[in-house]
Amino acid sequence: MNKRQVIASLNKIANELDTNGLYSEATSLTKIMKKLAMDRFRGNENFDEMFGPMDDENDDSFNPNQFMTMVNALTEIFMPYGDENNIVEKRMEDYNVDPEQPSYENLQEVFRDLDDIIEDPRSNIFHEQKVKLNDKMVNYDQLKAMMMNEAGMM
Repeated sequence: MNKRQVIASLNKIANELDTNGLYSEATSLTKIMKKLAMDRFRGNENFDEMFGPMDDENDDSFNPNQFMTMVNALTEIFMPYGDENNIVEKRMEDYNVDPEQPSYENLQEVFRDLDDIIEDPRSNIFHEQKVKLNDKMVNYDQLKAMMMNEAGMM
């Protein structure tokens, strides 16, 4: 099995873990895949210039600004819910989610409530609903996976 096949297999496993809610495990596999993919450039003097330094500490850094950008995108998805209060912020307060250091467990509670809203047939919020995050469009499930991954890095 060549490196490309190994990476493809790891990618399948990581996607399956993500689908099953094992976000931190999926993130760990993704980091391994990146290292395997970039390994062939290590001898190249331009490696650091192209990809940045290859250190594990840099891989695990939590970015509070990026997390808040994701919270804002999530809030945008729930705007049509019709609640005069910001439902995402309210749930984050209810479960003591600190945007500077979000707890994976507390964020899970927030998403349990938000999942219930999305599953409610009377709700006009859908999994497929997309919002702009940075330069790409993401839906609720993608945003949830990214936020849980970020919290899993803490």
